[in-house]
Amino acid sequence: MLCHPSNLPVIPRGRDTPDGRSKRLRGWAGYGPFDRMGLSAQMGDVGGFFMGGALMVVFGVVTLNEIWLQAAGLLIVMVAIYLIIAAAYGADLVVETILVEILITAIMLFASSRLQSAESLEQPRV
Repeated sequence: MLCHPSNLPVIPRGRDTPDGRSKRLRGWAGYGPFDRMGLSAQMGDVGGFFMGGALMVVFGVVTLNEIWLQAAGLLIVMVAIYLIIAAAYGADLVVETILVEILITAIMLFASSRLQSAESLEQPRV
């Protein structure tokens, strides 16, 4: 399993590289988050994630299909879960961000449930 803690490098806190950056910023792939390769990966992943999530919300609103809103909510709640996991590995725990992610997920799921109930009212019962 790629994300298992035994696969992550064990780097003591407080040890710095010769260029002054903390060694714990280096990921298992061998590049840090602010190297050219790390920055490219971060911008690509985060940009794609947020644009994909935003498009899911737009598709859900335009097509009135609740599954798009549920998928966007799932993506957003996974961000909150992985922020908590990152904090377990030594990253800062940003409670405000986690609360916003949970709030947005709740809004997506509430909107999805409203679309589901609107569909059930429109369809004739057999």
